[in-house]
Amino acid sequence: MIHEKQHESALSVKESAIESELGNLAKGTFIANLDHQLRAPMNSMMGMLHLLDETELSVQQKGYVKSALDASSFLLDTINEITDFPVNSYALNLENSHFDLFKASKNVIKAFSGVADKKSIALHFNCEANTPTLLNGDSVKLQQVLAKLIDNAIFFTEKGSVSLVAKFAGNDDDKVMIEFILIDTGIGISQEKLDSLFNFEHERFVDNPKLRRVSLELAVCKRIIETMGGRIDVSSVKGEGSTFTLTIPFAKTSSEAISEISEEDEIMQEKVVKSFKSYNGLKILLAEDDPINQSLAVAFLTKLGGSVDTADNGQLAVDAFTNNQYDIIFMDCEMPVLDGFDATRNIRKIETNKGIEHQIPIIAMTAYAARGDRDNCLASGMNDHVPKPITVNVLQEVAEKYIFNTSRCTLRG
Repeated sequence: MIHEKQHESALSVKESAIESELGNLAKGTFIANLDHQLRAPMNSMMGMLHLLDETELSVQQKGYVKSALDASSFLLDTINEITDFPVNSYALNLENSHFDLFKASKNVIKAFSGVADKKSIALHFNCEANTPTLLNGDSVKLQQVLAKLIDNAIFFTEKGSVSLVAKFAGNDDDKVMIEFILIDTGIGISQEKLDSLFNFEHERFVDNPKLRRVSLELAVCKRIIETMGGRIDVSSVKGEGSTFTLTIPFAKTSSEAISEISEEDEIMQEKVVKSFKSYNGLKILLAEDDPINQSLAVAFLTKLGGSVDTADNGQLAVDAFTNNQYDIIFMDCEMPVLDGFDATRNIRKIETNKGIEHQIPIIAMTAYAARGDRDNCLASGMNDHVPKPITVNVLQEVAEKYIFNTSRCTLRG
């Protein structure tokens, strides 16, 4: 009966708004769960790659590891974008910064080299000689658009090649125009399908969810490029391949600005190296139930000079804190028996009851990285929230923030 009435008349504004909010809630829940599921294995993968990179490897093996790290870093940026995706609107916020166009584009190509090799497809990249490469813009979103277009090009190409060319396309006021030309020798697109390529709601996609998803992804790419002030053009011949041309304006940046950024990075690296001894002599409690993530964190913390005790669940972490003296606790949130939130609350109660002079720093080391997760961690009594994947540099920042100026926790009476 209800469905019949809905077919007979349009939904009221209020009902439409409710339906919209329900849809947004479902999408938000899906994104939050997806983000959590991806971060845990990402933490293991990136951490093990960093550890492998520090072992004795041949030059060729070093190159393989570097390519894997570049690809995983790009994937992490994509995960961060998924987490921050504006579920309630189509608003896209650009985060402009100085970047090297050649390096940014080359990293995307490297990320797909393995996929192309498996299909025996040649994957090329060329940045024309007169193209300015020191630019200012949102390099993360640019890489995501290029990655999606290259991914689709490889998928729809069975033999031949996929080529990306970056070239100077002139100046527009104070902007420099860059053209990205992506050419594949794939199956091509008919004119009829070309006309509806970015319209994922078109009737021709009703019975083909796979193509509808591709169209939706392309529509998002188009939206990002237009937000940047650019445009995307497509030409194709059925059976011969397709050409996507992206024309995007960027602000020029000076080589001095890039040098300053590099110098700042070097200073930060020196600072990190000098402070590696900050965990020396410190007793650390790590509460983590995943064996791979646990061994990875232990390896990092031990490398930094710490002595680490582990707990496989929240209750064991509480017991360990009760019977031992620690300088800092790294706490996973989702664990069996007792989760990290309740474990933290119990530890804070113990501190109050036993008259601990200074609260021990408890740092959430978790795959919960969506909006609101940090607030939940702080509300339970944790001092900070560090989303996975964890790196040595992140651990150093924690040490500088909570160890250097924090007295060791002591019990009175």
